[in-house]
Amino acid sequence: MIAAFFVSPIASADYMTSTNYKVQSDSLNIGGARSTSTGYITEDTFGELATGEGLSSTNYKSCVGYQCLGGAPTLTFSIGAGYTTPGTSGGTVALGNLLPSAVKTSDGITVKSIFITASSPAGGGTVITVRDENNGLFSPSISKTIASASAPLAAGTPGYGICVLSSNNLTKSAPYNNSCTKTTGHTVCLVDGTNRTILSAGSFFADGAAEILVKAAISNVTPAAADYGDTLTFILTSTY
Repeated sequence: MIAAFFVSPIASADYMTSTNYKVQSDSLNIGGARSTSTGYITEDTFGELATGEGLSSTNYKSCVGYQCLGGAPTLTFSIGAGYTTPGTSGGTVALGNLLPSAVKTSDGITVKSIFITASSPAGGGTVITVRDENNGLFSPSISKTIASASAPLAAGTPGYGICVLSSNNLTKSAPYNNSCTKTTGHTVCLVDGTNRTILSAGSFFADGAAEILVKAAISNVTPAAADYGDTLTFILTSTY
């Protein structure tokens, strides 16, 4: 709740809490508005000292005043698995039975994709990285791994990895910016224990999205097991 009063030209802001509520910041003022155009956004208030945004240097950025408190942008990041965006949060990608005769891939029909959605108000840029748990598809029951590498997958040759099919308001990072498809384009990139950058943004962005394909192949001598699997961890880091 915001209350406006006609007062002498001073400003006051306080942090207040009790058992049942917390007011992060409040201010005494007589009004304000947001003004925008193609080239700027101005948050201003009347009857309040030191208000508005655009106070910045190499190491900080400040937005002060009740307009800023009410409309500050937020950082969002979600990961889902599904046939269409945004998928189901916390879902899994089941490759099913792998055969030497074909590369198994996220295809939007039988094998799900990984979908990333994100936004960030950070002017210093954002990176999204991925790492995995097993350096490939690992079977605990037989202690065998289908290793991951950056290379084109081919039927009959063991391999595993991911590729970034598409992105919106995010830039694909090399080598994850290669061409891949849900049908015949099977060039994948390595996933291992290192945090590897797959997407980035140079400044603040909204409505960021990406679709990531999972692909694997085996040979005639790849040991059979029903528990090959891997865990992928995606991390978003923003610089303010």
